[in-house]
Amino acid sequence: MGVRQTTAGCMGTGLTELFNNKIKKEWKLAFLASFIIGLITHLYKFTNTLPNHDALYNMYCNQNMINLGRWLLTPACIFSSYFDLPWITGIVALVFLSLSVVVLVELFGLVNPVAIVLVSGLMVSFPAITESFFFEYTSDGYMLAMFIASLAVFCSKPEKKTFRNWILPIICVCCACGIYQAYVAYAAVLMLCYLIFIIFDAEYTSANLIRWLGKQAVIFASGLALYYVIWKILLRLEGIAASGYEGIDSVGRINIYILKDAVVKTVKEFVQFFIKWDIREYGFNMWITLGILFIIFFLAGVYIAVVKSGIYKNRAKLMLLIFAVAAVPFAAFMWFFTSDDVVYNVRMEQSLCLLYVLVVVLYERFASVRTANIAALFMAVCIGTNILVANIYYHYMNIAYEKGYSTAQEVAVRIHMTDDGSAKKVAVIGELPGFEYEDYKKPSLLGDLGPLYVVDHNLAGNHILLPLFLSNYSDFTLAYYANNNIEVPVYEPIDATAPVSEGWEIRFPYVTSDEQKTLEASDEVGAMEVWPATGSVKQIGDVVVVKFSE
Repeated sequence: MGVRQTTAGCMGTGLTELFNNKIKKEWKLAFLASFIIGLITHLYKFTNTLPNHDALYNMYCNQNMINLGRWLLTPACIFSSYFDLPWITGIVALVFLSLSVVVLVELFGLVNPVAIVLVSGLMVSFPAITESFFFEYTSDGYMLAMFIASLAVFCSKPEKKTFRNWILPIICVCCACGIYQAYVAYAAVLMLCYLIFIIFDAEYTSANLIRWLGKQAVIFASGLALYYVIWKILLRLEGIAASGYEGIDSVGRINIYILKDAVVKTVKEFVQFFIKWDIREYGFNMWITLGILFIIFFLAGVYIAVVKSGIYKNRAKLMLLIFAVAAVPFAAFMWFFTSDDVVYNVRMEQSLCLLYVLVVVLYERFASVRTANIAALFMAVCIGTNILVANIYYHYMNIAYEKGYSTAQEVAVRIHMTDDGSAKKVAVIGELPGFEYEDYKKPSLLGDLGPLYVVDHNLAGNHILLPLFLSNYSDFTLAYYANNNIEVPVYEPIDATAPVSEGWEIRFPYVTSDEQKTLEASDEVGAMEVWPATGSVKQIGDVVVVKFSE
């Protein structure tokens, strides 16, 4: 009998050869630098239970948000499962984020290791990424959207003229929007930054650049049109209506007043991202100082590039450059122009990080060694500050969770001590005090967080959060259900705007909306003391009332 010959050690040989011979060293460095700096920045979040207010009802969620226009978010989040798994979700998100940086490095042709590391650090530590990890249960989908949005621009570079270099970018724009609309703005700003980059290249004439810009307009318009058609079809198939959240249901209803208001909002939001709050009233902090310095570095970088490239002699290119720079804020905040109710959260502003990337690219390409080194040092300070801010932010999340946990446990004990065995429902009146909006402006309090103003105070501080916390983070139940072996009823939030659980059935014996209103208007509840006074927890009939505030 013959013996089948085998080659020892062949397993994985093809992958090893691919990694060694086909993947550029610049790509490897970009990925590894992004991944490592990302871990340094966000490890606190990845390795701790730090839920936010939304995460309380997203312990398991299939992310079916077709009503919000995010019809591709469900499959985008499947890589880490639909459970809120901080470590797994964080690592998967970091992989997609690192791949996005690889695309940027290739798009801008970076080969200098220092420049690559700086771009990596800026991208993974930017405040928009930190706030995305504030909502970590869906961050892997968002980072995939960023990667796809980056590919939309990369696949449509001017030298790529095949038919697929129209189709692929259109599909990428459509898919990025279907996961999270904010990353269409990211793609648009990346396109403008790349346009600024190639304007300084003598290889491209002004006519070439204008034709390419026209191509981008067609790609984005076609991608968004395809997205909209698919969304409307899916809404019809599921028999649901578009949500009113942040003006999603009014997208497309444009009038002169919306456009005028959008221009004002765009300019204001763009400036306030770098120069947060009123300096005259609240003073300087680290974020404001770095924001002002960044604007100076950006303008200086563009000026150096204009002089060194000589495009000041080419009026058409110079006008195109001015247009591209001026268009960046409007691309970054493009959704202001689609609905009057759109609100830009920081997690929607990762596109602004591309301006920092562009500064690195311009100084690397055009500045003298000394000037480039000064710029590199400044960017390193920005990265270090971003890392510190991220960890301060996560520290606040930890405090909010611990306050929530201690509050929930104390409330549970007080309810059990009050319950005479006949209580069937719980009601919470009022809410615990939290941070006021003004607190986010004060450097002495939360001002050092810069644009990161979404900070929880207590994750069990009102009638929506307390039932969620007690249901998902403790074994709370009323004696009536436990002793009589009766199933606890399904929790139905009394507030129509409150979150509902997707795929995770929350059971909690909360009063109905009508019962809540009756209790709030009753003299007996009015006479109760406010938490944590002895009389702040009281049984009224078969309801245990917890009074947090008047």
